[in-house]
This record gives sequence, structure tokens and C-alpha cells, in this order.
Amino acid sequence: MLVSVDSGKGSRTIAVKPVNVKGMTMQLNCQGEGTISIAIEPISEEQEGPCMANDVNFMSETGHDPEERTIRSVVVKAPPNVRWTLTIGRYWP
Repeated sequence: MLVSVDSGKGSRTIAVKPVNVKGMTMQLNCQGEGTISIAIEPISEEQEGPCMANDVNFMSETGHDPEERTIRSVVVKAPPNVRWTLTIGRYWP
């Protein structure tokens, strides 16, 4: 497990001990009203999706790269009323 946040709310930057990966999986559950986005830095791959009032949404992305890349932080952008959980792990094909 590279990143695990059980009770995020609103926007937040999560520092990660620098780690090299060839691929990763992301799971982001959100509840509230508005749009939520997540970016892996310095890779700068951003995912965005809506959160609906009284509904739990799920986004997942699995990737595999031929070259290792270093992850240093994760940036979640969301309105203050949006609650979320996040898990990022290594992708093992």
C-alpha cells in the first residue's frame, strides 16, 4: 500500500515517501456534492469525477508503465463539504 486515507474532507495534499513504481491502482470513494479530482505528483496524471449528494461514487484507475516513475505526493481537490477515502497501491500485472 502506497497511500491510504480513511477520512479525508475537502482539498488536501498528501506527502508520500518517494517511491518508484511502474504502475499503480487508485480507488477513490467520495460522498457529498461537487467535483473531486486527484493528481499524482510529479507524474501529474489527474482524474476527475462528480460526487452526488447522498450518494457514494467510486473511481478506479489501473496503469502500467514500461519505465519506473517516482511518486512524491498526491493532491486531492474537492469542495469543503465532500468527504472521501483514498487507497493507492502498486499495480502488479
